[in-house]
Amino acid sequence: MPQHEPYAFVSYSSVDEKLAKSLAKKFDKAGIAHFLDRKRIDLGDNFKVRISKGLERCTDLVLIASPSSLKSPWVFFELGQAVAFRRRILTLLTHPGLELPSFLSDFQYAESATDIIEYFKSRSAKAKRPRGLLIPNHVESQGSNNVLLEPSPSLIHFMERFPPAWFHEHVAIDGAVELHTFPDQANQYGGISREQCRTIATDVEWSDLAQSQLNSDKLLLLGKELQGWIGTRRAKPNRIRFLVEPPAQMVLDNNEFQMRIGNSDYFTMRTVNALSIRSNESSGEDAIKSVFDHFWGEAKTPFSATTVPYHISAQGVLFITDPQTGLKYLVLTLPGRQRAPLVPGWNVSFAEQMWAPSPRSSQPSWWENYVEGLTIAPPNQRTGDSDVWDTVLRGLYEELGVQQSDLMAFPKLIASCIEQDMYFVAFIFVLQAKLTLNELQKRRLASPDKEIGPIAAYPVEGVLPDGTRLDPLVQFTKLLSEPNFDGGPYLIPRPAESLVDRWHLSSRLRIYAAARNLVGNRVLDHIDLAV
Repeated sequence: MPQHEPYAFVSYSSVDEKLAKSLAKKFDKAGIAHFLDRKRIDLGDNFKVRISKGLERCTDLVLIASPSSLKSPWVFFELGQAVAFRRRILTLLTHPGLELPSFLSDFQYAESATDIIEYFKSRSAKAKRPRGLLIPNHVESQGSNNVLLEPSPSLIHFMERFPPAWFHEHVAIDGAVELHTFPDQANQYGGISREQCRTIATDVEWSDLAQSQLNSDKLLLLGKELQGWIGTRRAKPNRIRFLVEPPAQMVLDNNEFQMRIGNSDYFTMRTVNALSIRSNESSGEDAIKSVFDHFWGEAKTPFSATTVPYHISAQGVLFITDPQTGLKYLVLTLPGRQRAPLVPGWNVSFAEQMWAPSPRSSQPSWWENYVEGLTIAPPNQRTGDSDVWDTVLRGLYEELGVQQSDLMAFPKLIASCIEQDMYFVAFIFVLQAKLTLNELQKRRLASPDKEIGPIAAYPVEGVLPDGTRLDPLVQFTKLLSEPNFDGGPYLIPRPAESLVDRWHLSSRLRIYAAARNLVGNRVLDHIDLAV
């Protein structure tokens, strides 16, 4: 289980520097990691950038609250960054009875450095991990008042490879954990538009990195895994995008999310996935560690080929509103029988890999020396997706036949996640269309890919024919409380008695992210974050 050790950021006014240094010494003695701004910032460094990086790494901000610090612009800048990063804020009062601004009165405060140290010691003593959900039980057979949604054992093992700060205070359910959330001014889960995301498409090729940075033994291990996966089946090394570096968390004062992307291929993604699954299934050799030395890195620092490559996908959560009845539905899908998906189960609502353009040069790929005798189909010619909005809109049409003109608003990017064993960064979108159920079914039947099988429309808001008014919070929690989903009663065009299947690894995390986006902080009226 990953340990989320506390990391304190000390915010103070220069007038209180003596007290700040005294607190830092106590942190050192107690073995508590901390960031004391003037101690950690070198001459010539960009002060604002270093402060932001320190706050991004921290788990808690300790404010030394004094008459001077409450007038300091830099202190308020640091507070604003901490709130945007969703960090805990603890206030150390220098003067008993000091009147605090109203927005600080909601946070914990202490009257002595000893209280602060004891708090951090207590935090260090507890095992930390991303938080699950505690939701009301709507399944009679489960026999308890609440249902705890937690990460799977495989996901817990998967997360041990990552720096704990990346998952601090985020949510992990089943086989997926949040990586980023995207706030707006009205709702910290409100999502961002295309204009707020800057995508920098580079010519970086993962194959070139691998051949220049990985030794021959590691390339051979990758090649053997690829041979085992392809076997005798016909396969295409279609090109997909990967992250060149970890994107930083988005903060409100910047209001822009930046991602730098390069080019890879499906063979690399599928091989990494096979290595990861084999590692989890074996109690002995950790196969993926035999190839990759690192599993994540610092934000905006380029990955090397010794770090697992993170491919990119878009996950679309589709809601449709029937213009005739006013009912809003959440669309859920199962893969078609002819498709053997990497991850089975009820999907909310679809997922699509981000395409990379066809190669500009004839440079051999890393895998070409290891596929002799295997049948390899030539890749499709593609121009590639310029950003994840291209990907989600393409997936919406190819998987479900729904076009952008059917949407009531442009897609909102609300979160990203990583799924166990997949080493994908999946960007989660909310899409809202105005269609009748019959129109949705016609579009799905005419979709180009034909990969989706049964499709269900689960009502979340509006008035049912019997006059019952649906509360979206109750509807979402009912859905989340189901360990498996029975889509039979909601199938279109005709309901069935039952069609029970497991959830896709990240489906319940997507449902929760979409619920936060649609109803804002009211979601906590029905759903608690589990400690």
